[in-house]
Amino acid sequence: MSINAVNSNGKVTAGHLKKTAYLYVRQSTLRQVFENTESTQRQYGLRQRAVALGWPAERIEIIDCDQGQSGATTTEREGFQKLVAEVGLGKAGIVMGLEVSRLARNCADWHRLLEICALSGTLILDEDGLYDPAHFNDRLLLGLKGTMSEAELHVLKARLRGGILSKAQRGELRIPLPAGLVYDPAGWIVSREGVLWIHQAPVILGDSWITSPIPDYQSSIGKHVLINAGGSPEKARPWFEIRDLVLKTLRDSEGRRMLLTDLVQTVRGIPAIKADFIEDTLRMMASMGVGSIDVRGEKIWYGLSPLIHGDFDRKDYLSTFSDELLAQSNRVDFLIRHTGTVGSFREELLRGFLRKCLPGKFQVSTGFIEDCGRQLDIIVWDGVNYAPLFRENEVVVVPRESVRAIVEVKTVLDTGTLDQALEILYEATTRHPPVVPIFQGVFAFEQGYRSDLSIAQRIKDFSSAREPLYFFQVVTAVCVARYHFIFQINELDDKNAGSWPKPCLYGLSSEWPGDPMTPAFVGYLMAHLDLPQGPKQTLTKMFRPILNELKRERLLQLFGDDWIPRWHAGDLKHVATPQGARNYVQRVTGFYEGTIVASEIPLNAPAGN
Repeated sequence: MSINAVNSNGKVTAGHLKKTAYLYVRQSTLRQVFENTESTQRQYGLRQRAVALGWPAERIEIIDCDQGQSGATTTEREGFQKLVAEVGLGKAGIVMGLEVSRLARNCADWHRLLEICALSGTLILDEDGLYDPAHFNDRLLLGLKGTMSEAELHVLKARLRGGILSKAQRGELRIPLPAGLVYDPAGWIVSREGVLWIHQAPVILGDSWITSPIPDYQSSIGKHVLINAGGSPEKARPWFEIRDLVLKTLRDSEGRRMLLTDLVQTVRGIPAIKADFIEDTLRMMASMGVGSIDVRGEKIWYGLSPLIHGDFDRKDYLSTFSDELLAQSNRVDFLIRHTGTVGSFREELLRGFLRKCLPGKFQVSTGFIEDCGRQLDIIVWDGVNYAPLFRENEVVVVPRESVRAIVEVKTVLDTGTLDQALEILYEATTRHPPVVPIFQGVFAFEQGYRSDLSIAQRIKDFSSAREPLYFFQVVTAVCVARYHFIFQINELDDKNAGSWPKPCLYGLSSEWPGDPMTPAFVGYLMAHLDLPQGPKQTLTKMFRPILNELKRERLLQLFGDDWIPRWHAGDLKHVATPQGARNYVQRVTGFYEGTIVASEIPLNAPAGN
């Protein structure tokens, strides 16, 4: 019977046509999505059925975000969950799917959808016909179809399992091998030459491990498996590409774990991935403590190890640093239009945020540094060992020796605001160069530049016109929440021990969700705090996960190769030679990392040491 004939029986009413028609499209695996294109076209073709029934094209919504997801459960199927919600809210006039199995292969999920459709007066359409779940006969037929769909899934699994057992009984089953091992043409297990190292074997297990499947691998091996590129990075690249993809997939999955079969299918669905390396790499990750395997009955779960899981949790925590800042910053825009007032509010937002983060030894204020006429948006200073020279409400004047960081805050970072901030920072640090560098930062809430390189070039133009007198005088870091992070590094040429350190600007990028730029800014600021070695290393460890996640890119060299610092007086006299300057830069780097304290920077070391 045709759709139009069914419609003549009055199932589609004007009330249905006023609501949205939902077309649900799904393939069970990414491989099917790429290879079974005819099925996909047939599913999308149901849209014309809705048009024929009277729905206007603009009122037909296609839900296809569950591509590559199994229909055995609603977990991870956001599209199906959205569909059920829309039906429950009475927004759906009709639900369309090529066949019942596209919507659900689980009787509980299917009958729940039928019940909601019946209550909300929603029709169901598949390739065979049009149904009204509120009618007994239609509901009976749909229920039978759902039962057959679930049974079909069971039959398919049993058939595959039987084939595996039959091959095993004949001795012809080839199971996946540990990393670095392959089957030769005769069926013997041999090593993949130049690909695998076995390293650190605390337990001698003989050769029984060679045929261990993935679920047994983690518990039966006391060895670390590492990749040996055999002198060629190209040979190792497929392994690391798969590892990175597995980590990213698990990162975004619920509970940071997946069924082993689903994980393998997901990774195998990426065309650039070498499929024959996937299970080898999963074994490698399990043996190295990166992956974790959990067998629950017939289900095999593959997830992150507790160590990596904790590392990812810390990254997520740090990546939410700016959420509260940006939410409050955006909220005030709806109420206040005065630029100066909004700017002052955002300065206080960042000051309040830093007060929550920094150790109690340090005060976060606005005001002036002694002998500097420029008011600074944020001054981080030692409030335990020093007293302010002047304090009136939130405004202070503090000794130069007490200052560990200064920050200029901008609503939008563009050429004008960046130049203004750089000018203020330059004037605040020109007099009395500090031996222990002060953090000089610019923080903006909104972007005005399109790239890190554009910001770096502007910093270079500004700095070249003034020619700084000493190392670390140029701005330490510029951050635009969520978008940009540019920072200074004094590069050392390891091949030329007689060369001067070269100030350069680098940019950071990351695919991690959220905002890794703001915690990077805070982390770099904290690296400049004068703390005992233990607390300093604890702070460094706190920010290490997100800093390790960020990819560093060299943007440009600030000055020409002939640039040398011109300030050699007092405690900085030892930087008058290339070797002395290199030693100074290395010591400052050690201070940032917490391996030495500020007093161990060689203030009066003879030149050339």
